[in-house]
Amino acid sequence: TDEGRFFTIFLILVSFGTFAFALSSLPKYLITGTFQRYYKKYKMDSRIQKLEGHVVLCGAGRNGMEALQNLLMDGQEVVIIENDEQIATELQDQGLYYIEGDATEEQFLRMAGIEKASALIAALPKDTDNVFVVLTARELNKSISIVSRCTQDSSESKLKIAGANVIIMPDK
Repeated sequence: TDEGRFFTIFLILVSFGTFAFALSSLPKYLITGTFQRYYKKYKMDSRIQKLEGHVVLCGAGRNGMEALQNLLMDGQEVVIIENDEQIATELQDQGLYYIEGDATEEQFLRMAGIEKASALIAALPKDTDNVFVVLTARELNKSISIVSRCTQDSSESKLKIAGANVIIMPDK
């Protein structure tokens, strides 16, 4: 029928257009390194899931990077949770394990393997975020050792109640 011919012509044109678009996008995808980055991220995520007894570091700011250097010098496996895309890219370039996301969200702690981790360092800039991370981590892993950064004296008791084992006040 005429309707069937028009439908077939339309289908052929759309299929050809989709194929041409995919074919033209493939070299760009490979040349820009997008494929390589996705593949590296996939491999890293699968390695993170196999880790046991590692340290989860929440926040790769000034204090977090200082802690990271000490942990790496001790030969410790570390998974960093960082929500700044630029810092996450730098971590990937250094070949470090990282999760790009907000450490206050449970899903990112789970992705970092919090259930099998031996320790957590909460080095986020806000005390409220650190309290929330400590509370969530303690809920997910009762035996984990937790070290938290604190900037205000009034937050110290809240961090202890939330479950932090050690509280560090770097400004003091």
